[in-house]
Amino acid sequence: MKSLFYLVSFIILLLAGLVIYLTQFFDANQYKPQILDAARDAGVPLEINGELNVAVFPRIGLNINDVAVKLPDTTDTTLAAVNQVAVSVKVMPLLSGSVEVDRIIVDSLQADLIVDNSGVGNWQALIPENTEAAPPADGSPQEDQGTDSTQKAGLPNIEIGGIDITHARLTYTDQQQNVRFAVNDLNFTSDNIQLGESFPISFSTQVSSSNPELDATLQLSASVTADLEKELFRLSALNLQLSAKSPLIPGNNAQLNLQADAQADLQQDSAQFNASKLSVNGIDITLNSQVEQLTTAPTVKGSLKVSQFNLKETLAQLEILLPEMARQDAMHALTLSADFEASTEAAAIKDLLITLDDTQVKGSASVKLANQAIIAQLDIDKLNADHYLPPVAEEDKTAESTGTPAKETPEADLLPVELIKSLNADAKINLNQLTIKKLDITDIQLAVTAKDGLVDLSKANAKLYDGSIINSAQLDVRPTPLTLNIKHATSGVQITPILAQLAEFKDVTGAVNANADLRTQSNRLSTLMSNLNGRVDFNILNGAFLGTNLAKEMCSVLGDAKKAQWSANTDFTSLKGSMDFENGVGQNKDMTIATPGILLTGYGNLNLPKETFAYNLGAQITDANDTACTVKSNLKAVRWPVACSGSYGTPSAINCGLDSSAIGDTLGKIAKTEAKAALNAEKARLKAKADAEKARIEAELKAKLEAEKEAARKRLEEKAKEKLKSLF
Repeated sequence: MKSLFYLVSFIILLLAGLVIYLTQFFDANQYKPQILDAARDAGVPLEINGELNVAVFPRIGLNINDVAVKLPDTTDTTLAAVNQVAVSVKVMPLLSGSVEVDRIIVDSLQADLIVDNSGVGNWQALIPENTEAAPPADGSPQEDQGTDSTQKAGLPNIEIGGIDITHARLTYTDQQQNVRFAVNDLNFTSDNIQLGESFPISFSTQVSSSNPELDATLQLSASVTADLEKELFRLSALNLQLSAKSPLIPGNNAQLNLQADAQADLQQDSAQFNASKLSVNGIDITLNSQVEQLTTAPTVKGSLKVSQFNLKETLAQLEILLPEMARQDAMHALTLSADFEASTEAAAIKDLLITLDDTQVKGSASVKLANQAIIAQLDIDKLNADHYLPPVAEEDKTAESTGTPAKETPEADLLPVELIKSLNADAKINLNQLTIKKLDITDIQLAVTAKDGLVDLSKANAKLYDGSIINSAQLDVRPTPLTLNIKHATSGVQITPILAQLAEFKDVTGAVNANADLRTQSNRLSTLMSNLNGRVDFNILNGAFLGTNLAKEMCSVLGDAKKAQWSANTDFTSLKGSMDFENGVGQNKDMTIATPGILLTGYGNLNLPKETFAYNLGAQITDANDTACTVKSNLKAVRWPVACSGSYGTPSAINCGLDSSAIGDTLGKIAKTEAKAALNAEKARLKAKADAEKARIEAELKAKLEAEKEAARKRLEEKAKEKLKSLF
């Protein structure tokens, strides 16, 4: 027993002496040459210009100052350097299996990494050649020693009083790519780090680069929890501030502020991220999301809300300039909210709600990732497009010709064929009310599908001004050139308000009915119209040309009016016709306007590629007007034509006037008819005179004959009387 006491006492005295020696007499700096030689032998040129301090008790600590790693060449270039590295671990907790680090300090760490024009990094000179260990002779795989025992033993309790990384700097230069990236003034601070418990962190740095140019400042603070046993990791009270300037950023400037909480529970195989505030250039966003089956087949569910912001100002900050709009406060109020889901197979947006000024959009959308099939449904309550169009005065100015011919630019395709071929979509859009150019359109319904290069617009319908419009179209980009088929039907649409708003022309009324079946093939504007073929039929019912009565005007010129009261307008029951298009040129041969007493007919052509037209409209008095107007019968057969021609794209180039050639022919026919009538009348007069003379002569002859017969009869009677007298 006494021997054991002496042995223990000896060991204690030995340890105490060792501690006294290490703390009072041991100087680690005397080993600098050996450390430098060992590093040089390992191929790492090392400089230690500061003090080396070693502490033993009550903490095992190391403090290194002013250390640099040089490149192994003759340039004496520093690859990396650090002003101070200090770390200390408490001794007594080590005896119980715990690790308590007092503080880790790294000050002014610097590293300069360079890739030369040959693609070789300067740090590669310090990396020894890779010498793989030879596999066992029997070819069996090498066992990982100690893995199972470590897992069984579990992790020790680790506590770190704090970590201070200050004024760190890292540069990376690629001379081949002409790229430079730098991290400056990097600072990281944390206190009371303990697994399973919450501890704070703080991080800040400045980042810059060239090609592309970038200057950014980042600040971050949060509370971190890492429970390795429960496999629970939490980031709470996260506050991230980022300020960046770069030509790659629209507007050259971006400001981001994030306040959020995040958690990953690996035992539950789930994660959460909740951003109570995400501010991007002044736009406040709230984001909540949850991930299930995190490590197997992740599925994400969440919600997004964007608070109201001024869209016009935001676009201006991004250097996206908008044209002047009729409404001064247009695009001043935009909000957005939606729920979303995503998995490895599909993604979806639900309960979408967008509010822009006075317009509200509701809808949903989904996409299948395997075949990129998109399904979308949007319902819009109302949209006044006039608010977003240029002011009227602006339009008038732009409409004026400057006299300077526009520069010709190479013609490009109208539609992105390859993009359309890749589309796999099914979309439906409903718009309750649309105002555009002061026209009110309601119940707009659009339905379109796209797959394998075939786009089918099965529905493009609307209601306006007591009528309806039904459209459908099919675009096929598979052949070259692409083909486009359009079908259209208009039923009962009142034409007056449309003409009044679009052309400021209010002098025509009627209900428009029309049908069209058109087709073309081209992806260039120059040939789109020249390839147009098909037919358009139109019929305007129960209308009128206001402000003039054509029947009255023609009667006052060609005849005598019988009516005391005339209508102020030219009423018609039907204005109908058709136009057949062949290679962009439409021919109309059957336009008729049915109006009392007057027959209006027209014919002509419309050349869409050349933007020209020629049309002839004529009026003819009918028998139906006899009760109101007395007109010479020969004028009833006359058609009085007006011819117009020119370029409909240039109103000043349109010429209209009486069709003199047609009128000349008509007047010639009238003169011929009148001469023939006069000749026939003279013939009739002469014939009547001859017939009368003949009748007179015949009467005279007949009377003379009758007289002679009477005289002969009397003579016979006298002779008979004389013979009778002689008998007696």
